[in-house]
Amino acid sequence: MLVSVSDFELGKKLHLHRVSCGMQGTEVAAAMGVSPSTISRWENGQGSIPVFQLRLLARVLAIDPYWDLLR
Repeated sequence: MLVSVSDFELGKKLHLHRVSCGMQGTEVAAAMGVSPSTISRWENGQGSIPVFQLRLLARVLAIDPYWDLLR
């Protein structure tokens, strides 16, 4: 199944889920092994999230990557 979500839409959803989990961008970044600026860029739609990092991000936020981010 091919799913198309713009980087901007995905970033908005990422931000909403992160905030609803009560996590700071720095906490998510540390858990993923990326810089806080990477999380910020993703949330602002300024870059695509690689698939392997999307899966890790979903685990960190305890969400389903397809249902919560890509639909």
